[in-house]
Amino acid sequence: MGEEGRADVGQLDSAELARRLNTEAAKSMKWGGLSEDEAFALVTINPAKQLRIDKRVGSLEAGKDADIVVWNHHPLSTYAIADRVYIDGTLYYDRLSEDAPADGLEEGEVGPRGSRDRRRAAP
Repeated sequence: MGEEGRADVGQLDSAELARRLNTEAAKSMKWGGLSEDEAFALVTINPAKQLRIDKRVGSLEAGKDADIVVWNHHPLSTYAIADRVYIDGTLYYDRLSEDAPADGLEEGEVGPRGSRDRRRAAP
């Protein structure tokens, strides 16, 4: 938390930064003097609080949406690579079996919302 209980968040105005939120949080420890917990909050619960969606996302709690990344190293390490990604509790990416996408989309197939992401539309 920032001064006077303010929930600080990192500035995210580019897709490139969005892909490296974990390293941006780590830089806030080095250059901003944040603790590890404060750095994690910078990219998890604090943005959810500002968007007023913290009852659904932003932390791992029973009843919340389960969007989780499993890293091969500490998430704030520059060496960290996403091994698995779960969205709403469903495995959508598994780095160790990249030859067979976890969601069943063929390579280059367009997902929902017209994007090339691996998410499927809800039934």
